[in-house]
Amino acid sequence: MRKIGYARVAYPDQNLDTQLTKLLINGCDLVYSEQVNVYYKEQLELEHCLDELKADDTLVIEKLKVLGFTPKKLMEFFENRILPYDIHLEVLDLGINTNTEEGQSFIEVFKKLSESENILLKERTTNGLEAAKERGRYGGRPQLSEDKRKYIKQLYASRTYTPNEISKMVGVSRTTVYRIVKK
Repeated sequence: MRKIGYARVAYPDQNLDTQLTKLLINGCDLVYSEQVNVYYKEQLELEHCLDELKADDTLVIEKLKVLGFTPKKLMEFFENRILPYDIHLEVLDLGINTNTEEGQSFIEVFKKLSESENILLKERTTNGLEAAKERGRYGGRPQLSEDKRKYIKQLYASRTYTPNEISKMVGVSRTTVYRIVKK
């Protein structure tokens, strides 16, 4: 049973030293670190770290934000990369260790929060769509009137104008011109 640490900072002006020191003080046998902004690049060292972890090993991080995940992504990370492989997670600043009952409780609470977040998101989306519908707004591409469709077909059939010229004259994209003519 090994403790393997992972440290990450997002920007060049940030320093890994504090994280590395805390991980080593807390008994990590091996530490992976990287400077990567998760919005722009993959976390290659995290992948190497996960590849190194075996059953009953513990991934140690200083803070949850080191993983760089949204709550939903964090739950997916637990469910797909940690739990199936019997790997434990220790978060130093929160005092969470999934090796303990309290740590297992944390995961259960986090799952419930993640589920409720998904339910809230669905409710908000539904409410927003209903409110828009009441105001006479509908999602999707605005529909062209039948007159405009006929006009586009006539211009195209005349072979006087190119699809680019037709699109500029009518105020639609060239793709729309082709789509209407195709029907």
